[in-house]
Amino acid sequence: MTIPSEFPQDSKDKRGVFLLTLESLCDTVEMMLVAVRVMWGGVCARFPTVRIGFLESNGGWVAPWLDRMDRHCDDQGCNDSGLQTRPSELCQRHCGISFAPVERSPGVLAEAIGPHTMLWATDSPHPEGFFPRAPALIAKQPGLSAATKRGIFVGGAQAFYGLPYTRPPWPGLSPRVPRETPVGAMQRRRTAGDATGDDRGVERHISH
Repeated sequence: MTIPSEFPQDSKDKRGVFLLTLESLCDTVEMMLVAVRVMWGGVCARFPTVRIGFLESNGGWVAPWLDRMDRHCDDQGCNDSGLQTRPSELCQRHCGISFAPVERSPGVLAEAIGPHTMLWATDSPHPEGFFPRAPALIAKQPGLSAATKRGIFVGGAQAFYGLPYTRPPWPGLSPRVPRETPVGAMQRRRTAGDATGDDRGVERHISH
């Protein structure tokens, strides 16, 4: 691929080429670099309970990138990091990988590192997002078993965020009432007149 050294002079064309380049390269390539630094840098070894999310960068790059890192991890002549655990194993233990519902790679990713590592997104409220069609698009993915779909729909989020098991809110089930957020609680208490109104009060309410 050749990236032009100079963008077209017309402002509209320039913006289009620039945005396409950014959207095609930046998010994914940045995440690939982060994965290398996290894995080779020993972050998971130093923080055994850490959870690391690779979000908004698609997921199709993960399986081949882990294959490449595993290969160099196994090559003792190349591995000068001291890392003994393969990056693919670290990913299975510590990582959540978000993918877009229109990607063709969920089956490959589920086979490579397990559906329990997978997260899905609607990208709402962005106009190019997939709300509310995301679940239906994922369900139509060819080659995914029922167990894999369940892992993708529920298991990944449960494992990554440490959520308790609950039955999915479809079909015909009422969604759970969301828990009040700390900021919401703070605003409610201030409305009720029990907040101090200073920074210590804000910290107190958020901490609760």
